[in-house]
Amino acid sequence: MIVNNSTKKKVIVIGAAIADITGFSSKQLIKNDSNPGEIKFSSGGVGRNIAENLARLDCQVELITAFGNDVYAHGLKSHCQETGIQINNSLFSSESSTAIYMSMNNPDGNMAIAISDTKIIDELNPEFIALKKSIIESADCIVLDTNISEETLKYIAENFSHIPIFLDLVSTTKAKKAKSILNYIHTIKPNLIEAEHLSGIKYEEAKDLDLMLKEFTNTGIQQVFISKGEEGCYFGNADLSGVVKGKKREIVNSSGAGDAFMAGLVFAFLNDYDLEESATFATALSLAALQSEEAVNPQLNLEMANHIRQEL
Repeated sequence: MIVNNSTKKKVIVIGAAIADITGFSSKQLIKNDSNPGEIKFSSGGVGRNIAENLARLDCQVELITAFGNDVYAHGLKSHCQETGIQINNSLFSSESSTAIYMSMNNPDGNMAIAISDTKIIDELNPEFIALKKSIIESADCIVLDTNISEETLKYIAENFSHIPIFLDLVSTTKAKKAKSILNYIHTIKPNLIEAEHLSGIKYEEAKDLDLMLKEFTNTGIQQVFISKGEEGCYFGNADLSGVVKGKKREIVNSSGAGDAFMAGLVFAFLNDYDLEESATFATALSLAALQSEEAVNPQLNLEMANHIRQEL
């Protein structure tokens, strides 16, 4: 099924907007030494990346995030506006620094090490979110990332669970924040390690994925997509499960693939794709992201996404 997304349903994304500083080493990284390569600045942050992917698919997207009062914020805001992301209801701080993510990648495109400074995101507290109640109520879908505090995640989950909530777990450490709110979540997309931590089930063989799925759906989660990297994606709900196999491609930059995958799931939900179509479309978006030096492929559009999907 190919959809042109004429519905223009509204997505509210609440999460991080981060200035990305990425080093691309021309040779295998050597610790405790200066490494030759390229350094690039770009707009990032899990929530912002998801929002941009959706905007490039012509979705109506509002991003609620936190911006500082510095040159990085200026770049982030300008890029959001250029790509069609609404940011009017974000937090604009006159005192805090904009969130920054600094990473170093090996020549194969995979991240070797990174430092994340996201203290400003804590200013997206329940009191601030409460001020945005009417805006959030207008959404057909809410996307959260676990860069925001556990307290804020809980507030949003408890007060807006009548709207489908998609949760991006970001990392194994930050995924722990989600344990107490899984019963409010519509869709999650953990990787294997995150799925192990959240479900309490160790992955050793294929049947363990079924056990994880049952554990998640028993909490009330309606859709589960477990990423297995190059092996593809295991997906399911309370009634069925399946696997979409990956397609090996040369990796330019792996940092935005998971964010693109989540955007694909949201787009698929808004356009009434079934579970397998959702997993396939999301996989196509992640493959598009892997081909770009930036966190979001600037060439992405629905035509590109459908072309990659037909190759899977």
